[in-house]
Amino acid sequence: MWGNYTFCNSLLRRILSKPIRLMSTKTSKASEHVFEEIFTADEKTRILDIFNKCTTEELQFIRLLNNQKAVAIVKYRERNGNFSSLPELLHVPGLGIIGLQKICNTVKNVDFTSVHQLKKSLELESVKTKPPLPENVCDNLRSLVALEIHADCVGFAHMTRDMTLESWSLLPLFDKPFQRVDPVQLLDKLMQVVQQLPKADIYVLESQIYRYTNLRIVPFLTNLRLMEAMLVTLLNPDLAQTCQYRTFFLKQNSVMKFFNLSVGGEKVSCRHIIQDIQRTALPERDPKSLVSNVNVPSMLWGTYWNEKSLGQERLSNCLLLAVAFYKLVVLKTHFLQQ
Repeated sequence: MWGNYTFCNSLLRRILSKPIRLMSTKTSKASEHVFEEIFTADEKTRILDIFNKCTTEELQFIRLLNNQKAVAIVKYRERNGNFSSLPELLHVPGLGIIGLQKICNTVKNVDFTSVHQLKKSLELESVKTKPPLPENVCDNLRSLVALEIHADCVGFAHMTRDMTLESWSLLPLFDKPFQRVDPVQLLDKLMQVVQQLPKADIYVLESQIYRYTNLRIVPFLTNLRLMEAMLVTLLNPDLAQTCQYRTFFLKQNSVMKFFNLSVGGEKVSCRHIIQDIQRTALPERDPKSLVSNVNVPSMLWGTYWNEKSLGQERLSNCLLLAVAFYKLVVLKTHFLQQ
């Protein structure tokens, strides 16, 4: 045993006694020579134009550039100015000569305008609904109802095309959100909810991603999915005859991205936006605000403030879903930031 210890101790000394070689971050003359030979003058101009003009989001549309590398490129450009040569890109943390050659080969035949237009077209495509909203329905749409399903209630906001809120409320389902219910009970309660919902041209929901943190909540989340399916079925009673849907889903997290309600990738409260709608007089509103033209009649604010904190959050979500759907899908006055 003592011999093994002596051998290990001796081996450790040898390892620690050897100098550690660090990778140099300086651009070598050889790398500069490689870039001069591989790419023509026109190609180098197009590549530098992309790296000097593209935003972080636009850079991510380039294959082989992830978010971390795109952010590093933009930060380096802001600190040191535009890139004057391709080898200067090697000073950006995370970019090596082999990886940079692959990226340059990808974009050497593409200009900045093409990348910008591609990003814009993909942004507009990202707000398509499921199922797709027909153009004739979109053009003739007069009002919609935005819905949010919970274990104990269904929230809704009824809004007209001119962004006026007609009504919003929380329709109760059960006394306890985690009580055991069977499909018959669910169907009976949801039929009562549908009868209480205001009449509208379409009904809108946002697709939800549920996280299964432990096995105990599996039945609870399964009930939510079942409720969603039942509600969609009840809101489309004549689908077999007309082949026309009345319920449409917005892509998950669309409202969060549209109103910039994300911190660390998680959604935060949206009630401050609702308070801005009530607090600010119309002439004093910022015309660039996403809710500048939203009109909530004074008599409806009592419904909002009579709810507890959780209820206010749910009503706020319904209202902002209606606003986002109008501006992204129906009116097409805005696009969704990636």
